[in-house]
Amino acid sequence: MSATHCATRLRLIVKDKDKIDEKKLEKLPLVKGTFFNAGQYQIILGTGIVNKVYAEMESMGLKTLSKQEQDLIVKKQQKGVKRMMRTLGDIFIPIICWSAFKVFGGTPVIGIVLGLMLVSPILPNAYSVADPKSGVDAVMAFGVIPIVGCQGSVLTAILTALIGANLEKKLRKIMPNALDLIMTPFVVMLVTFLIVILGIGPVMHVIGLGLVDIVEKLVHLPLGIGGFIIGATYPLLVITGLHHTYTMIETSLLANTGFNPVITLCAMYGFANVGTCLAFFVKSRKESVRQTSIGAMLSQLFGISEPVLFGIQLRYNLKPLIIMLCTSGLGAAVLSILNIRSNSYGLAVLPSYLMYIYEGRQLFWHFVVSVFSVAFCFAMTCMFGIPKEVTVPEDEEEDDVPSVQTEKLPG
Repeated sequence: MSATHCATRLRLIVKDKDKIDEKKLEKLPLVKGTFFNAGQYQIILGTGIVNKVYAEMESMGLKTLSKQEQDLIVKKQQKGVKRMMRTLGDIFIPIICWSAFKVFGGTPVIGIVLGLMLVSPILPNAYSVADPKSGVDAVMAFGVIPIVGCQGSVLTAILTALIGANLEKKLRKIMPNALDLIMTPFVVMLVTFLIVILGIGPVMHVIGLGLVDIVEKLVHLPLGIGGFIIGATYPLLVITGLHHTYTMIETSLLANTGFNPVITLCAMYGFANVGTCLAFFVKSRKESVRQTSIGAMLSQLFGISEPVLFGIQLRYNLKPLIIMLCTSGLGAAVLSILNIRSNSYGLAVLPSYLMYIYEGRQLFWHFVVSVFSVAFCFAMTCMFGIPKEVTVPEDEEEDDVPSVQTEKLPG
């Protein structure tokens, strides 16, 4: 067992959690609650008391660690989905290009420069290439490889960081000291850029074109089946950056039919995200989480979904994300059955109502289903998607933990 503490909690890493007599522990007058999270068994004692208990454990010769040391152990112990979600959270919460390089052990500023290179205005803009009316086409390298900018492609950013950071670490080991400062960053940026722009980027472009054919077929499936699939999967495309390929489908539908059912089916995830934010705001007892929820909701109301996706749903566990995906799919399925479709594209959440004012029935059902999506996702998230860690109150400065940083630990 190893122990550390923050401002209010004693945090333990134990070999066998089942051997802890939780009922007996929670009957102690000084214990205000217990829970198990992220590989740690946490006992809530309160300020002042936790310091005394921790000091007593030190005097008994029990193994103690700093919070940073224990967090590192927990991170290494996590496997599978949990480890992936933690890694994604570490990447997405700050600036993606910077933080992705940092997570993979590289120099963050190299990631920033690479990110700027991959979205350079010299390259054809990915969104413009996806719009047939823009007149912008991919540049064909060697006559066969399509070159497109990487705007909005989060997956490409992660792969870029993974390749670049690992290349940098290997070069640092073999590069002569006199050349390391200049040559290592130069070689890393050059090689990584070429790999991404000539390899990963074109592959993502081809995948995007394949999605166009798939979505066009799904739109016409009966009984709302296609609507559910599109509504449930579209948020995942936003996360990976492949959603811009839908512009091509929407433009084609508008040109040929005058209507755009695709944006209707995709739009419900924005309303579901609002429900997620409201649930976290209502159920959380941490001021920082409540502030994040309100800020993310205000952004989402006008179509910016990344703060919700990356700041809440990918940060905590899969349950809020799964609930949102199911809600989005359900709302899209109902709209598909009712044959609701917009007559334009590009508007989301609150502004989206403007796309249905051309007919009263269209506007009415879009409004009803959107409100249902907010309410349904809110209720389901409150009941099943709120992690226990955000329901436990703690001091606003707990994450800074000055007592842990300054406390003298053995070894």
